[in-house]
Amino acid sequence: MSGFEKAGGKSDRDVMEANEMMERVVIGDVTPVSGECWLADGDKVAEVSRLRASATGNCKMLYGCDRFKFYDIVICENESDGKFGALLTCQENGSTKILRNEVAECPVVATRKLVHRLQLDTALLFTSKYTVGSQLRGQQGYTNKETGVFELIGGRTDQRIPGPDDDTQGLSGRHSDAPGGVPYPPRAERGFGGGGHKRARVDGREGCRDGGRGGGGGGLDYGNE
Repeated sequence: MSGFEKAGGKSDRDVMEANEMMERVVIGDVTPVSGECWLADGDKVAEVSRLRASATGNCKMLYGCDRFKFYDIVICENESDGKFGALLTCQENGSTKILRNEVAECPVVATRKLVHRLQLDTALLFTSKYTVGSQLRGQQGYTNKETGVFELIGGRTDQRIPGPDDDTQGLSGRHSDAPGGVPYPPRAERGFGGGGHKRARVDGREGCRDGGRGGGGGGLDYGNE
């Protein structure tokens, strides 16, 4: 029997990997132990990508969906202890802010914990303030630094536009900022006396010459008489 083997043909390394696997089962990670980079595991990479994609909608509802505001989940690994961090980030106008983070022995577990927390916090919007047909604008809440609990901002109100619950016309941007504001009419229906803001079109040279000779049109007189 080799000196590196124990009874039953198990080496010290096998025993260590078995113990580590038991620890991973406790935290919910049942993926095989490997000395390779986790990026070599296609299943893990695919699962993290899926979780990242599913979190986008939650982020937009909780933190706002401004035109130049983007959300992402960034994975980082601490070489000293082998733990992974999943960071929820927000990018806007050239700046990045870390909004949340979760740490675990596995990148999938860290990402899953982060996304699950976002889903639980999103549920607060519907259990305490909004319902079908509600229209949200801006950030809806924040995480209390002392309690670690996500709290809704009291001043945020339903921006619902009168009409059917699933009418998306109020999202076009042609509405006032006041709560329950009525959508602006099309441009042709606005303006002075309902005539709109369009400038009258003058066709060809005749319009220019006639305007000049008429004295009131403001056109150029080409002197072609």
